[in-house]
Amino acid sequence: MIEPELAFVDLNDDIACATAYLQYVVKHVLENCKEDMDFFNNRIRKRIIDRLSDVEKSFVRMKYTDAVELLLK
Repeated sequence: MIEPELAFVDLNDDIACATAYLQYVVKHVLENCKEDMDFFNNRIRKRIIDRLSDVEKSFVRMKYTDAVELLLK
């Protein structure tokens, strides 16, 4: 969970900050931890590198209740 505390921002700004932070972390890991990511890609989760490479496109905003319903499916 990422919940930055920022002054004078609304929820959308908070979400944008958290999203940018997570995108930065994923990009950093992909660029700097290649051996570890290759291990995960080959032995744990196939195509995880491809999936994470699209991190800038993969965020969807939805209501909490909609997210819970999606997870329950």
